[in-house]
Amino acid sequence: MANVIHTLKDDWSISATVAGFLAVLISYAGPLIIFFQAAQAAQVSETMMASWIWGVSIGAAVSGIYLSIKYKTPIITAWSAPGTALLVTVFPNMSINEAIAAYIVSAIVIFLVGATGSFDKILRWIPNGIAAGMMAGILFQFGLELFVATNTMPFIVFSMLGCYLVAKRFSPRYTMIWVLLCGIILSVLLGKMNPVNIDLAITIPTVIWPEWTWNAVFNLAIPLILVSLTGQFLPGMAILNLSGYDTPAKPIVSITSLASLVVACVGGITIVLAAITAALCTGKDAHELKEKRYIAGV
Repeated sequence: MANVIHTLKDDWSISATVAGFLAVLISYAGPLIIFFQAAQAAQVSETMMASWIWGVSIGAAVSGIYLSIKYKTPIITAWSAPGTALLVTVFPNMSINEAIAAYIVSAIVIFLVGATGSFDKILRWIPNGIAAGMMAGILFQFGLELFVATNTMPFIVFSMLGCYLVAKRFSPRYTMIWVLLCGIILSVLLGKMNPVNIDLAITIPTVIWPEWTWNAVFNLAIPLILVSLTGQFLPGMAILNLSGYDTPAKPIVSITSLASLVVACVGGITIVLAAITAALCTGKDAHELKEKRYIAGV
């Protein structure tokens, strides 16, 4: 443990820390809204909603920290955004207990896919050109959201874009830091960052017992397995490979599915490999040296 802490201190950098922070910020700012919509559809209490968020947060944190340190790779884990979108469609026609059973089924199946090495074989069949195209498609859609935001905050958005272009030219390693600071400063000056009352308290996870039904298996578990493997793990591994990391999929899929299994009974949906946010942490903007970008994952 002492050696691990010493190594982390030696490899720590501001740029990698900011990259990791932005990845988490984007993860919460986007998919979490869908999570709230699913909770409203299921008519769950605030206590149970907090338990759901606790589950996905702790599951992603523990698996991401372990994998990043173990393989010295920025392995960004998160909860399944497309899987969360599925929840909105199944509630209230499916009970929460049935949904928990579906989480467990999907975690077991994904673990078997990872543990047997089947996913690594699938990755070897995909040419680099196809993988690059997948990554480009994901990032292109992500980039287009910039112009959607101009409808409500044109001055802030274009100022941040200008800041990005200037910083990319003169301070490429810390580009994201300058853009983040620019956005925060302008939001404060223009009154876009409003104070809110926060009541901090330790979350107490709520255990939800699974209820096995074929309805849950066919309408949630199987779709959840498919969207997690094709919509998260596949592009996520493509981003890692294209960034020069040769970490096999087997441990990543296996560890995240075990994390999914642990947090399922407190409402945590499937833990997966991030795709969009992973790109923030695997490039030179996170750190010039590839072997030190894993700090962003931690």
